[in-house]
Amino acid sequence: MLPRLGEDDMGRSLSRTYTLRLSDEGIVLFLSCHCRLAHIAKDFIPYGMTLAVAVTLLDRLDSAEIAAELARLPVRRIDGPHVRFVGGSARIADVARTIAARLEASGDVAAAPAIGRLHGAGLLCFESAEAAELERAYRAVLP
Repeated sequence: MLPRLGEDDMGRSLSRTYTLRLSDEGIVLFLSCHCRLAHIAKDFIPYGMTLAVAVTLLDRLDSAEIAAELARLPVRRIDGPHVRFVGGSARIADVARTIAARLEASGDVAAAPAIGRLHGAGLLCFESAEAAELERAYRAVLP
């Protein structure tokens, strides 16, 4: 039996919608990252690709570096009252859950962070990443 459109061969959804709760500064950061990635890709890209690259960059850090990113004040400034929805690969959620579990197991944080906080930390990593690093992460998440 062939999978339905939008599902893998196990019947799991290949995409989903992510809820981002952002401040004004967080929205500007996300759009800035998105525009930067589109320029690197030299193409129109979905917003979910920006989130996927951000989470991929975060996943490449060790637990202590991620914990330090989460403790930074700017992550708290990115969180806010504006709810935005971003469609993206279901893999984004898998990677974020893996990061949260790895952090909790490491002892570098008191408890597993909320997934939204990981998205914010990923955007901060994105903001400071070199163009070549962004291109590698982009190529890694391409279907």
